[in-house]
Amino acid sequence: EVKPDVVLHLAAMSSPAVCERDPARARAVNECPPLLAAVPAHACFVFLSTDQVYDGLAAPYTETSAAAPVNVYGQSKLSFERALTAALPSRSVCLRSSLILGPPTPGRCRKGH
Repeated sequence: EVKPDVVLHLAAMSSPAVCERDPARARAVNECPPLLAAVPAHACFVFLSTDQVYDGLAAPYTETSAAAPVNVYGQSKLSFERALTAALPSRSVCLRSSLILGPPTPGRCRKGH
């Protein structure tokens, strides 16, 4: 049986355009309530969120800046952040990244598909 000390959640439906076209799917993927129930009782949870939880009008942001997402992607990520911190207040970390760069994704994995 696997009993991790740390759970990293990096997956997402991350294209804002695709999230806007299918909000229900975006919320199902990005909010993923069953995931929280599966976290072992002793484990810490690290969640990769997004700077799109902000409206972009008052940068730079701090930990105390008010969230105001303007798209489904940001709304769904913020929703999971809130569920996570409510469920695991002392064992969770939310990282709000502004941009992740890497090699091009193959075929169907590309954003917009």
